[in-house]
Amino acid sequence: LAAAAALGAAQDGPTPVSKVVELLNGLKTDVEAEGASEAQAYDTFSCWCRDTTKSKSDAILAGRDNINSLSAEIQEDTAEKEASEAELAERQAKQEAMAKDLQDTKARFEKAQAEYDVEAADMSKAIRSLESAIQAMESSKPASLLALRSSIESSLALARAMNLISEERRKDVRVFLQTRSTVDPSDPTYAYHSQGIIETLDKLLVEFQDEKNELDVEWGKTKE
Repeated sequence: LAAAAALGAAQDGPTPVSKVVELLNGLKTDVEAEGASEAQAYDTFSCWCRDTTKSKSDAILAGRDNINSLSAEIQEDTAEKEASEAELAERQAKQEAMAKDLQDTKARFEKAQAEYDVEAADMSKAIRSLESAIQAMESSKPASLLALRSSIESSLALARAMNLISEERRKDVRVFLQTRSTVDPSDPTYAYHSQGIIETLDKLLVEFQDEKNELDVEWGKTKE
């Protein structure tokens, strides 16, 4: 009986097979628990990756749109700058051209002014000398006439240059001017020749006055 009891007690305790089964069951439980933990970790990581990827992708797209917008603005600003630079260059070129035209016009005006001054002065001098010569001859003052000989000859030379008197008449007047101051004004020969010279000088005086008036009128037009 004692032996049977001992055998029964031995049979009621864990057997090697039951221990293996128990060990396998525990291992299975651990593996399943670890798998569930890893699956949860994977799901969490997967969600993080998905969210992060979407966030990064959205940021990249937004950045690309911003770059495109900025590029368009830069191109527009560059085009405006180039247009402004071209307009500025054109204005500078026009301003330089206008300045040159003004300088050229001023130079031409100054040249014309100098030419007018010289020509007007010559004509005025000729008119004065002719008026004095005519007055001296009409007053029968050969001495006064001879004193004016140099200026009269200058007037004759100017008249010849302007085709206001023939060379023959110019020579006649010059010959007459050679008359000395001792000539008697009452001499009929002197009176005869002086009358023709007076007529010549009167004609030259009128022509010089007309030329001077025309010169003044034309010069006045250039200043309008």
